Amino acid sequence: MAGSDTRQSGRSDSQSQELSLLLKGALSGPFGWSFQAQSGTTDYSLDRETRSDSARFNLNYALTPQWMLTALAGVERNDVLSLQRESYGIAGIGADWRPSPRSRLSLDLQKRYFGHSHNLQWEYRTGRTLWRLRGARDVSNSPTQAATASVGTLSDLLDAYYLTTETDPIKRAQLVQADLLALGLAGDTEVFQRFLASSATLARTQSLSAIVQGRRTVVTATFSRSRTSRLQSIISLGDDFDSSDFVLQQALGLSVGHRLTPRSSLSADWSLQRNEGSLVSQKTTNKSLTLRLNTQLALRTSGSVQLRRTVQDSPTSPYRETSIAGLVNHRF
Repeated sequence: MAGSDTRQSGRSDSQSQELSLLLKGALSGPFGWSFQAQSGTTDYSLDRETRSDSARFNLNYALTPQWMLTALAGVERNDVLSLQRESYGIAGIGADWRPSPRSRLSLDLQKRYFGHSHNLQWEYRTGRTLWRLRGARDVSNSPTQAATASVGTLSDLLDAYYLTTETDPIKRAQLVQADLLALGLAGDTEVFQRFLASSATLARTQSLSAIVQGRRTVVTATFSRSRTSRLQSIISLGDDFDSSDFVLQQALGLSVGHRLTPRSSLSADWSLQRNEGSLVSQKTTNKSLTLRLNTQLALRTSGSVQLRRTVQDSPTSPYRETSIAGLVNHRF
């Protein structure tokens, strides 16, 4: 079960709730199955409340130890594209190829109520690196939900990096948290600064990310490109799509964390993001650089000093910001 509540001046407020159920089982031989049911509502203050229900059945077939094939069938019922709830069929196929413990390629294709969706993922690991490529086309009916597979946070990249050496998810999460604390890095760092919409959106996203881990240093680099459009044909809802058919986002990020001593570390985060719409005036460039000195004050307490410089170039709202902050974190 999950829910969200957003409040934003000049944008649509929203509330969303979602309930999901997942069942998995094995059939005879190389066959397996899974069943997923979801039900959710989203209420926009400037639009209307929509409800979506879906049920999917997956049949998996292990062609070889390295190849897994999937067939999907289901049904969904919603009122996203129309005022009355309508039913739509779901059909899809997928493949997962793992030629070695260090590499993986997967592809999922589906026919949905809004057209086709796809999700492509490629990962490759070496002893000290992880490379990840993603591409997706999907819909979002919640303002805080990513419409497609995003680059992922720094915690996600570290979790994938440790996947081959630690299969237990709890122990792996402890390793990730220990690295983040030792290097003074923010685990929820993402390359995109998301924007709020007032209705369901359709987006196509491509992303490339890499992580390189040394004995005392971690370096991550990320690039993402996303093109988002409104799914419904509504004239005015008070968001960016009132004056633009699409929002194009491109972002580049670089993060470096270095352990100076067993108790202190230095980190730097640099990001560049460009947003644009249909009009020439709808172009914004945001550049940010953050330097952070982190030290361990006690067993469960750490402190940091952070210096940040942000520059935004925009025809309507340009600004410059320089800030310094001191932070104290305590884990209970």
